[in-house]
Amino acid sequence: MIANGRTPSRQWASGTDRMLAGARFVALFGELDVPHTSVLEEALARIAMAGPHTRVALDPHPATRLWRYAPSELVAVRELPRSVVAAGKTAVLQHIRRRPGARAALEIHASERHIALDVDHGLGDARFALELIGALFDHSGGRMSRWTTDNDTPLALLRSVIRTFGANPHWARPAVRYAAEQRFQRPADSGGADDPVPWSPSFAVRIAHIDADAEAAVHDWRSAQADTPGSAAVWLYIVRQALQAAGLSMTDRVMTAFDCRRYLARRQRANGNFIIGLEVPFASDDTLPAVSARVRDLVMAAVPLAGMAVVSARAMLPFGRGPFGPTRTYRPGAPAHVMYSDLGTVRMIDDAPWRMGGDRSLTALLDTAGPHAVTVLNSRIGDTRNISISFNDNAVESDTIDRAVRYLADPMRFLPLATQCPR
Repeated sequence: MIANGRTPSRQWASGTDRMLAGARFVALFGELDVPHTSVLEEALARIAMAGPHTRVALDPHPATRLWRYAPSELVAVRELPRSVVAAGKTAVLQHIRRRPGARAALEIHASERHIALDVDHGLGDARFALELIGALFDHSGGRMSRWTTDNDTPLALLRSVIRTFGANPHWARPAVRYAAEQRFQRPADSGGADDPVPWSPSFAVRIAHIDADAEAAVHDWRSAQADTPGSAAVWLYIVRQALQAAGLSMTDRVMTAFDCRRYLARRQRANGNFIIGLEVPFASDDTLPAVSARVRDLVMAAVPLAGMAVVSARAMLPFGRGPFGPTRTYRPGAPAHVMYSDLGTVRMIDDAPWRMGGDRSLTALLDTAGPHAVTVLNSRIGDTRNISISFNDNAVESDTIDRAVRYLADPMRFLPLATQCPR
């Protein structure tokens, strides 16, 4: 909420915000009882006017440290064509992302049972999309949203760094050293047999749906292990194995997203981007226990938080800015660089107006970090899971991703390979 009725016209952009500005993601929520577009537009206007902390009315630019706040420039809600909706989630996501022409930092698309957010990544991460969806339904129903009325925490990153490493000073040096070695930039195409050729993005996505029985089987297998591996690590292993079985040539590392809100104190909030991607070693013959231990050790040593601090420090330099300028060439035959993000079980929108008997889902199409990057978003709502695999279909074979999606429908096929977990 704006203090003393004074509305700032600029908002400070963090280093992570600037690094991600210019890239986009489309998040699709369904199946819902969606209000009329005019009701959604009124709700968006109220959310925007609440202040720059909601980020809805910000104008992100990677080269600018202060972003313009313009709540009077209202966000329009577009109706999705019925033919596109009838073709399924993949068609909806690709229809939105492939739309030609300029687009605003935030655009909303809706049908009677779906809402899609087309977001400049500089505005926020998946948490932003979830908070915004919840606030839209609150305001559409005449209710207030705490996310709208409460400011986020000033200097949240600095406070987290002081709190975390102040209490554990022996973590600081190895965490910063590991984080400083990270590239935090678009992966270069390497290993291709051919010379670079001209290229432009061709956004594509495939969605693997894991039904309740398959989800329960994985959960039961994981619970049966004596040293229970984390759910995110198990699904990272499954996804990587499915891509490998499908014939996708990959690098020996996975860029893994970590939500650094875990390091915030209670009641502290970060509405903008508070995630970081770290490269986790992952060879083709790595076991699940090894992968799980690597992920766990990074989290426990607060390496993701150190990574965010490194990014922010670099962004303060005169030449510091985001990496998402356009790539114009690619090298055929280069291995894919996999990026993985796991939202876990999404409970923040349990109170959304889900349709009785409908398929509750969050799926997404994310801009990849280059022609050979394959970006995976994993989320569970209720007792089912959806895994969205984004890629460029003019650099990565669609048939390969389709095979991986079919394999993921039966995730237990990959877990007997991982039974080296101690019992």
